[in-house]
Amino acid sequence: MERYGLEITTMTDKAKSLAEKLLELARRGVGGERENAEQLLIKHLSNYGLTLEEFEKDTQTVKLTIEWLKTDINNQNSFYRQVVASVIGGERTKDFESYINEKTRYQWLEFDVTIAEKIEIEQKIAVYWADYQQQLAVFYAAYIQKNHLYALPDPNQTEQDSEETPEERQKRLKLMRMMEGIDHKRIFKELN
Repeated sequence: MERYGLEITTMTDKAKSLAEKLLELARRGVGGERENAEQLLIKHLSNYGLTLEEFEKDTQTVKLTIEWLKTDINNQNSFYRQVVASVIGGERTKDFESYINEKTRYQWLEFDVTIAEKIEIEQKIAVYWADYQQQLAVFYAAYIQKNHLYALPDPNQTEQDSEETPEERQKRLKLMRMMEGIDHKRIFKELN
C-alpha cells in the first residue's frame, strides 16, 4: 500500500499488539514513562503510515450485541460465536457475556470489539447467516428426496408440461449433487 508517496506495509498482529501496549503505557504511564511510550508509539505507527489519532480510532472499543429469538432448533449461538471468532480470534471470544431472557425468548451475546471489527462481524453475520439458511433448505430438500419422504403425487392431478428455466435446472443439479453425499437411511419393518 502506498500513502503520501511512501511504501507502507500492513501492520501484523505482533506489531498491532506492540502498538496497543505502547498506547496503554502512554495513557496510564507516569512522567517520563508516559512520554517515552508516546514517542515510541508515534515512531512505531509511522512505520505503517498511521498517525496516533488514526490508531486510537481503530482501537477504540465498543460493545457489540448480537441478539436473536431463541427456538428449539436454533444453532445461532454457536454460529455467531464462530463468525466472531473468525474476526477477532478464538482467544478473545472467551471474554464475552451470554444472556437469555426466558420471558421474551430472546438470547444475546456481548463482545468488546473495535469499530472496524464490529462492522466486519455485522456484515459477515448478515451475509453468512442468510446463505446458511439457503444451504440448509437445499440440504433439507436433498434429504427428503434421498430418503423418499416426499408426498406421493395425487393420481387425479394431471402433470403440466413446462420448460425448466436455467435457474430451476441449477437448483435441481445442486440438489442432486447434495443428495450424492447423503447416506440413504433404511428402515426395516418388523413383522409381528
